[in-house]
Amino acid sequence: MSQLLKRVRNACKNESVASIKNESVGSIKNEEETNEYVGTPSEVYNWKIIVMAFVSASAAVIIGYDAGFIGGTISLASFQDEFGFGQMSANERTSILSNVVSVFQAGAFFGAILMYPISCQVGRKIGLIISGFFLTFGAAISLAANSDRGLGPIYASRVLTGLGVGGASGTAPIYISEIAVPSIRGKLVGCWELSWQIGGIIGYWINYGVSQNIPNSRKQWLIPFAIQLIPSGLFWFGTFLLPESPRLLIALEKYDKSRKNLSFLRNLSQDHPYLIHEYETFVTDIDERYRRIGRGFWAPFKSILTSKKLLYRLFLSTSLFIMQNGYGINAMTYYSPTIFKSMGTNGRDAGLLSTGIFGVLKALASVFWIFFVVENLGRRRALIVFSIPCAICFYYIGAYIHIADPAARLARGDTSMDSGGRAALAALYLWTIFYGVSWNGTPWAINSEIFPQDIRTLTQAINSCSNWFWAFVMGRWTGEAIAAIGAGLYFIFAACATVFPIVVYLLYPETKNVPLEAMDYLFEVPAWKAHKYALVKFDQEFENGLSHQSEDELVNEVDVSDLEKPDANIEKREVKELEKDASKYTGISLMIIKDLVQQLVDDNKVSVEKCGITNLYWSFKYDEYNALNQRLIKEEEKFNDRQRKIEQLKVNIQTENSVRIPSETRSGFLSKYQNLSKLKLKLQESLQKFDKTSNMRQLDSKNTNLLEAIEFFTDSLECMVYYFTKVNAVGISEKELRAKFDLPEEFENIPIWHIDKH
Repeated sequence: MSQLLKRVRNACKNESVASIKNESVGSIKNEEETNEYVGTPSEVYNWKIIVMAFVSASAAVIIGYDAGFIGGTISLASFQDEFGFGQMSANERTSILSNVVSVFQAGAFFGAILMYPISCQVGRKIGLIISGFFLTFGAAISLAANSDRGLGPIYASRVLTGLGVGGASGTAPIYISEIAVPSIRGKLVGCWELSWQIGGIIGYWINYGVSQNIPNSRKQWLIPFAIQLIPSGLFWFGTFLLPESPRLLIALEKYDKSRKNLSFLRNLSQDHPYLIHEYETFVTDIDERYRRIGRGFWAPFKSILTSKKLLYRLFLSTSLFIMQNGYGINAMTYYSPTIFKSMGTNGRDAGLLSTGIFGVLKALASVFWIFFVVENLGRRRALIVFSIPCAICFYYIGAYIHIADPAARLARGDTSMDSGGRAALAALYLWTIFYGVSWNGTPWAINSEIFPQDIRTLTQAINSCSNWFWAFVMGRWTGEAIAAIGAGLYFIFAACATVFPIVVYLLYPETKNVPLEAMDYLFEVPAWKAHKYALVKFDQEFENGLSHQSEDELVNEVDVSDLEKPDANIEKREVKELEKDASKYTGISLMIIKDLVQQLVDDNKVSVEKCGITNLYWSFKYDEYNALNQRLIKEEEKFNDRQRKIEQLKVNIQTENSVRIPSETRSGFLSKYQNLSKLKLKLQESLQKFDKTSNMRQLDSKNTNLLEAIEFFTDSLECMVYYFTKVNAVGISEKELRAKFDLPEEFENIPIWHIDKH
């Protein structure tokens, strides 16, 4: 039975393989007709997807704006006069200002925790709507603050805005990536970082603008708070217009709604082949995820907590944000006017101007990192190499402040900045650039790569919480640290920039160009050996996968492996190698190269196929056509050879039949059998006109049994005749035996195999 099942299974495989080959050949012959199945329709690049991405990304404007404006606004004389900071002691003033800054990060920390289950179990859209409400309501509350009400509305505003920011930062990027067309997903997700930097530049310069153009009054400090309402309100209003993520709807088993939303986003009908293919891909991906880690909200948590490897990676990823804050970024972000003043910058306006320049340099460095550093230099190397100049800059700034004491000189009325102070200011700007092209975005890049796809949403939420927690720590105590230890703070930052590269070298492997499926290999050997080791192991695994195919994949004469690996006659390149070499030899940005390759694939100009686990190979369509044409010729030769064999078998059958002695008795029997068959059909038609009773069914059953018994009996008689006259002859001829027992001649020529059976 097992052999029979195996043959049936193999036959089904043969049929499937044949259909695949026929479809491949047909796609070459009718390429014009099949483009709609393999290409990306132009309708998917529509205004809807762009608007949805920008609406979602507008939340990042608020994050960047808050980081930019709050430090400068609370340093304005109008703000400090409004709330009576002049009557407070220095320590009390520093503590309150630190609270105003840090409650925002505390709110963001809890917002990230709160919004994760909502966005996963209820919906991304609901999560964004709630985040938008917190952002808008929080911004509005701040307008109620004045000298009579005190800082209560400011605190409430900062907490609520932080809740909204934490929720949006964990939900919006995921939402954008889920609704985006693959070929432009990187650009649309990049809108989040772009919006963040735009908001930061506006926030850093808004205080300089109001200080220059608005007199010292409540309006001067209130305007920066009020401007939050513009992006917050637009974001909140826009979230009501967003469709729910089709991927999440499938996870929530709302399949009809998912198809409807996907049709809206792609601007295609629900029966369009492209839409059907994309929808089925979503379903397959989610089913695979459930198969690997199980269903339910707690499945990703269980997957992490039961794996020491994943717990170790989570420790590494969250530790990156400890080290990131050790470089002083959040100290600079929220206390830049105070820091510039400690370096001898004369006047509040000069400090705000310096802060604005800092914001512009930080944004430009981040953009440079996106396009030129992260894929070319690599993650690990960027963290190590650029830490050295960061440390040098901080050592110089700390030494200058300790020796020259510019703050004391300003207190004595000396407002001039010496050459050492200008050099310290330049060093801080250089630090901004070196930090921006390394530690600003690289931790997020590493954290998005080292975890499996099944748990990545959860790990991103955990890492977001880690980011906001350590930002809260720095926001709460940096002001007091500046007042307490002065230059010592910069030496701490310098020491961190000296030690942390060693930690990165020892613990953090390079993830550039490493397939996600090979990430486990990175943690099997020391970090400084991991990159090369992982690539070699992955290549070996791929080659072994091709050389050790199961027996079921090699059925009959069909070579399944030919369909799974690149054809030897086609010159194919791995996609990542193509992108890297093209960028290297042309000087074009790697991001642009990636977009061009993706566009070629979407336009069906090149053929891309999966090989092994994740290796993607490409070739031009003309080469693919030639290869498939050669394969078609080989298959036609095989087919013709089989046809020749079939024709030869037919000739052999005819020859065998021609040498047989015709039997009139058998011919007569066959004629009678045909007549009886016709009579049987007529009788069955007659019986259908009457209602069948149970007695008739019993009689019919008995009749069937009787016919079977008669047939068996006659077969047995013929077997007996054959046995006693042919096999074990007893000295009597067949004719004599039939005459003696009165056996008719109609039942001769019984097949030989019947003898063995009976």
